[in-house]
Amino acid sequence: MADEDKLAQSFKTLNIIYMALGAGMIMSSAVFVFLIGSKTIIPQPGLAEVFKIVVPVLAVSGYIAGKFLYGMNSKKSKEEPDPMKKFANYQTSCLIVWALLEGSGLFSAIAYLQTADQLFLAFFAMIFLGYLFSKPSMIKFQQDF
Repeated sequence: MADEDKLAQSFKTLNIIYMALGAGMIMSSAVFVFLIGSKTIIPQPGLAEVFKIVVPVLAVSGYIAGKFLYGMNSKKSKEEPDPMKKFANYQTSCLIVWALLEGSGLFSAIAYLQTADQLFLAFFAMIFLGYLFSKPSMIKFQQDF
């Protein structure tokens, strides 16, 4: 029973972290949109060509790396009998995936801030959608770990 309570509390903490990271991404991009819309920042459209290569590469490589590392931790954790150690592996895997998605999402938003090209907001939206689908859940934990 104590392990179940610890696990439930750990899931609450993990969900708080998930919400905080997501809120940070949304608030940052909203500030960037405001800065461009209010003409506080002078965009440099010449940078768009470089960012049109870097942003997709960063987004795809971050997504693939996150899935790969998640899968590796999942396989390693299946042999672990202790549920709290399994959860620790799950938590680590989630944080790695979220960090990779957040990094590429914020980079995309910063590319928008620098260029005012709305294509980068579309990339941010796709990356954020991927982030939304990576929400922690007990079902995922039980299936994958």
